[in-house]
Amino acid sequence: MHNILELRKSREAEIRTESMQLLDQVESEQQRIADDIEHVLVALTEMGIGQLSPAACQDTLLRIKAKFPSYLAVSVSNRSGTIWCSTEPQARGFSVADRSYWQEALATGEQTNGATLTSRTTGRPSIPFALAYKDENGVPTGVVAVLLDTTWLTLFLREKNLPDDAEVVIADRSGIVLAHQPEMPDTVGKPLHTPYRALLDRGERRVVEEPGPDGRMRITAVSPLAAGVPNLYVHVSLDKDESMRPVNAAARRTLVIFAGLFLFAGLTAGWSLWRFLRAHELARSNALRMAAVLGSTVDGVIELDRDWRFTYLNDKAVSLVAQGRDLRGQSLWDAFPELVDTPLWHQAHQAMAEQMPTDAEFQGARTGRWFWMRAFPNADGMSVYLLDITRRRQAEDDLRKSKDRLSLALESAMAGSFDWNLTTGRGHWSEETFRIFGLDPAVHEATSAVWRSVVHPDDFDIATLRAQTEMLAERRAYIRLEYRIIQPGGAVRWVSSIGRVSYGPDACRCISAA
Repeated sequence: MHNILELRKSREAEIRTESMQLLDQVESEQQRIADDIEHVLVALTEMGIGQLSPAACQDTLLRIKAKFPSYLAVSVSNRSGTIWCSTEPQARGFSVADRSYWQEALATGEQTNGATLTSRTTGRPSIPFALAYKDENGVPTGVVAVLLDTTWLTLFLREKNLPDDAEVVIADRSGIVLAHQPEMPDTVGKPLHTPYRALLDRGERRVVEEPGPDGRMRITAVSPLAAGVPNLYVHVSLDKDESMRPVNAAARRTLVIFAGLFLFAGLTAGWSLWRFLRAHELARSNALRMAAVLGSTVDGVIELDRDWRFTYLNDKAVSLVAQGRDLRGQSLWDAFPELVDTPLWHQAHQAMAEQMPTDAEFQGARTGRWFWMRAFPNADGMSVYLLDITRRRQAEDDLRKSKDRLSLALESAMAGSFDWNLTTGRGHWSEETFRIFGLDPAVHEATSAVWRSVVHPDDFDIATLRAQTEMLAERRAYIRLEYRIIQPGGAVRWVSSIGRVSYGPDACRCISAA
């Protein structure tokens, strides 16, 4: 009984951890897109988009649009708020002077992102990001804006391999739901469920237990407005009863087994005490093992004996792995000869020999599906648990493609970007940044020392030591530098860099474009 209680506590802790991990994935994707949008805004304003003719500007944005995800729209407006250039041609001539994000960007000259609004071209909820472009005297003369259509949220969540009982909700700072997964159209555009509205302005991420709209208790990981991406509230919740169902079922089976053992002992008093104790211990061990198996959220369960013969496959394993065949009694390696002498074959034999658990990700040669495998050797053979991760692998591949498209957008703007830790002097440069400096990324590192080596001696104090000292002393949010460099071939080039600076307790970090 003590072990069952411990198993329940362990499973509850796993549910809380799982909900927080899912929340981390959603927030990480949000932050990645926000950072990429910031790089695009900096690149467009620094390339002089505001000084181009309408035709040249439109041609530039349409070329960039071909490399953008469909949920991003870019527009350029003049000082009076009239859009004169846009990736959405129907937006030209519209006025955005009444938009608060446009007013703030023009007044401050710094990047802003506003509350969710309704796009005047698509009619869908969108999140605005904006940065003013300036004339030769540094005076803001217009605004470049990027609208992030909230359909990206639904597309992203649809690709995640979420548990069946999971719910993901994203809302704006007014508590209005922007996206809901699984899709529930009657909730989008409506206020958050009452217990969650009280969590909007809480200052830190947390895990809570609250009843959902259907009255069922849910374990929910919450990221309030101030904790994650600005102006967005996110929560991921799991149905507690559904998540605990396998453990509860295993506990009931365990109690039935114990009761049956005691009844059996009473009816067979002639049996010797040692046989009863042996049977009792064996049943108890099997019951706890089954509870642990059922407590794992897996798709396939397979049992093998010491000779690698199949002794048990659950229904999902028969469908996903055996493809409907009855493999009981057959050898794993006879049924799947393509696995012999593969890394998976050697890993399984090593685990069996050392009696140590092992795990791996692999693609089925016959089905083409990806699986995560966890194997536990035991005295009778091996227990194998499989989880179908095909959708997750596809989502990772789609995410990589999305990042490649945004990188191509920066390249088309002829700008480079870099992320720099000013405390350690190390960071990350894009390939275009290496090209601007005339350096080879395969040979040179992205460090302060390498950068200083190409700065013109006459601009050394302005571009490096003095600028950094003034910035740190004044704790500036943004920094802009203009200086000359000498490329390895001797060519002298002027470089303009603009960046956003963030300050932490142990480091100072600068994200810039050049």
